[in-house]
Amino acid sequence: MAVQHEIAVRWADLDLMGHVNNVRAMEFLQEARIALITELGYAITADSAGVTFEGVGQVIARHEVDYVAPILHSHGHVLVESWLDHIGRSSYTIVHVVTLPDGTVAIRSRATMVCIDPTTGRSAPIPELWRDSLAAHLISTATATTATT
Repeated sequence: MAVQHEIAVRWADLDLMGHVNNVRAMEFLQEARIALITELGYAITADSAGVTFEGVGQVIARHEVDYVAPILHSHGHVLVESWLDHIGRSSYTIVHVVTLPDGTVAIRSRATMVCIDPTTGRSAPIPELWRDSLAAHLISTATATTATT
């Protein structure tokens, strides 16, 4: 199941070219990723071990972004659809598709998240408790991108 998250385009998101700056676009993706994690039912906490979800840390090991169309202030908002397309032993991949109000795809992104042991910083298995929640958001990217192009 894909999670949808609407994000307002603010004047401060724009660069000198008049479109959303790539750094701000990454923030849009981060906001959508947090919405997906929240949908999974895990509280985000920060303590001396760092930011953890249910006591397990997570980091982005890889992030691919394709900027397909500019996002302008006049668009008002964008819709970010997020889902998982791979679940491994200690990592999973989140796909984001950002669309404009008219349905045009503006950004396609894949982020590989790796679970880590906060005390050692090394990869750790995905907790079994998470697997069912993660699996509920697992969608074949080929199927999903056909629907969002």
